[in-house]
Amino acid sequence: MRLPPRGRRRLTYTCLALLVPVTIATAQQPARIAASLVFDGVTVVDVEQGKLLPDQRVVIVGNRIKAVGSAVQVRIPHDAQIVEARGKYLIPGLWDMHTHADHATDLYYPLFIANGVTGIRDAGSSVPLDTLHLLRREILAGTRVGPPRQLLSGQSITNYLQNCDRNYLWAAAQTCVSDSADAVHYVDSLKVAGADMIKPRDVYPPMYFILAAEARRVALPFGGAHLGQYRDYGVRQRGQHHRSHSSLGRGLRCPGGVTVALLGGELARQRKG
Repeated sequence: MRLPPRGRRRLTYTCLALLVPVTIATAQQPARIAASLVFDGVTVVDVEQGKLLPDQRVVIVGNRIKAVGSAVQVRIPHDAQIVEARGKYLIPGLWDMHTHADHATDLYYPLFIANGVTGIRDAGSSVPLDTLHLLRREILAGTRVGPPRQLLSGQSITNYLQNCDRNYLWAAAQTCVSDSADAVHYVDSLKVAGADMIKPRDVYPPMYFILAAEARRVALPFGGAHLGQYRDYGVRQRGQHHRSHSSLGRGLRCPGGVTVALLGGELARQRKG
């Protein structure tokens, strides 16, 4: 089945931006999905070599790219759905490394895809982890539109709140820990609940080290925000994977939504998935 090119708008498309009309239709009503999907004549952005590869044919089978090359090199599989993509660009899916979609996933998840973001790091949410896992499973099953690759942290953690009572913070993106035993228990509960990481935020250095030690013990990546106060405490040596809302150097600060990855372990695991 060959699809005609859409209007001649001068836009740069990402891979999943091209897929949005097909994906949304699939999510809204069950339909027979073609065995293969082919982008024909597209310009591939080679991010490793830093160059454009014009007039390429890209074959996708299931959720894997099976072939990339010229029309001479790559054959179109039988019964494939073909998207005429001349004049458009194909890039790898992007990552947004600091998101707070919270209860607006129905709004933000499709917007991520429309802008080519196929992976997100949720840095704190009041939505229960089991609900976020359900949404992720629906995305992978093709019944919901959204980024298929997600790093979920649950609520971020502070211990600056006096008289910590998590019962009053169930609807907030941030929760609290009251003492060292409570911190260890909370990290363990996030591990059991299936968190991909934890995010300490605004915690005193002694509490930060307790959270870091327990996260390392249960093999749970961690990293957090507002870490200028910890600069002399060897955060990397304690296993911290990333910084958020952080200073990059003298006179240079990250915007609120920028995360600096210190170690790439969690991304490597996502690539294997």
